[in-house]
Amino acid sequence: ASFGYIVMALEHEDGSGVHATRADGTKIRYTRPDSLTPYSRQKVTTFRAGFLQHRVDEVERVLSHLQHPKEGAPTADVSLHQILRLADANHVSLV
Repeated sequence: ASFGYIVMALEHEDGSGVHATRADGTKIRYTRPDSLTPYSRQKVTTFRAGFLQHRVDEVERVLSHLQHPKEGAPTADVSLHQILRLADANHVSLV
């Protein structure tokens, strides 16, 4: 941030983390794979595919908001809209 970057930490709401909290206060707990079928790479890949797509969708929504902020959209601070208007959202690095 000291170099002028906008730094954001996303709390993914896909169920793959230990927990997350939605804006409305709803808790999202870790989603476990079923224990009825034996472990296999295919089982894990299939189980995690939905989580990955959910995260991709979340990141796309954030990037879209950065590039095209909507007036009246909820923000942590009114100054965020001022910062976003000055930022070049087409030059974003995801880490």
